[in-house]
Amino acid sequence: MPTTAQEAPPGADEALQAEFDARIAANQRVEPRDWMPEAYRRTLVRQVSQHAHSEIIGMQPEGDWIASAPSLRRKAILLAKVQDEA
Repeated sequence: MPTTAQEAPPGADEALQAEFDARIAANQRVEPRDWMPEAYRRTLVRQVSQHAHSEIIGMQPEGDWIASAPSLRRKAILLAKVQDEA
């Protein structure tokens, strides 16, 4: 059975949906190139984008404080936090 949208013959959406539902029910991994409903793909892209934005925003305050850290040890701590977020 085809697993990508490029390989899917016309009218195969029901079979692809059933295969997708079975993978989700079995708690199996869904890879980016696997077939999935378009609404599911849009939701995943939105969630990944929100997470990436959160990580970038999380490192901004610490990045600004690195230059004014009072010691090399504190600078290293802030750098580690920024690196973790990035």
